[in-house]
Parts: sequence; structure tokens; C-alpha cells
Amino acid sequence: MIVSSNNEGHNIINWDVTSDQNFSQVRILKETNRYNQFVEIGIASISDGSFVDNSSNAALKSERYTIEPIMGDVELPRGTIHQTTHLTINRGLNDQTWNLIWNSYEGANVVSY
Repeated sequence: MIVSSNNEGHNIINWDVTSDQNFSQVRILKETNRYNQFVEIGIASISDGSFVDNSSNAALKSERYTIEPIMGDVELPRGTIHQTTHLTINRGLNDQTWNLIWNSYEGANVVSY
């Protein structure tokens, strides 16, 4: 899974589609205002490979997501939690400097920013 954003500034949750899956749908979960408490924001076909969170605004804040496979009544483990990177910029102490502040992407290794 990886989270990116689209041209409208909404987060896109992407997952790998493999043919050997024993399930056909995934539940997309988003963290609430409480740490590690997630709520369902949608269900998608595994073959879709992505889901757009239309309630998100990548320009305002970072979000945490996870997905879990749906296989009837059997509860399967959730995937790794992924958190988007959020970048802010502000003017430094003088007019010629700028400060860039960001959080690291969570859930995958990022080689450079």
C-alpha cells in the first residue's frame, strides 16, 4: 500500500493487485482524531487498486490510513499503517530565508525528499 494525492488535493490509497488473493474486496480505514483509532471510509474491489478519500485535503494535514481484506465473516489482519507526508513553509528571521518543515512518510522507506 502507498498513499499519494491527486490533482484536486485528495489522498489516494493505492494497493498491489495480485491474482492469488483469496478475497475480492478491501476495507479502507482512516485514523480518527484519536491515535490508532480507525474508522471505515469505504470498501473497494481488490482489482480497483486504489481508493480516493474525497474528504481529505493534502494541503491542510497529514492523514493515516490502513486497509484490511474482506473475506466473508473472517476477520483478516489489517495492513501496515501509512501516513502521508505534509510539508509546510514559513519565512525565516530575515526575508531571504525560508523554513521547510515536514513529517516523514510512515509505512514505506523513502529514499529522499
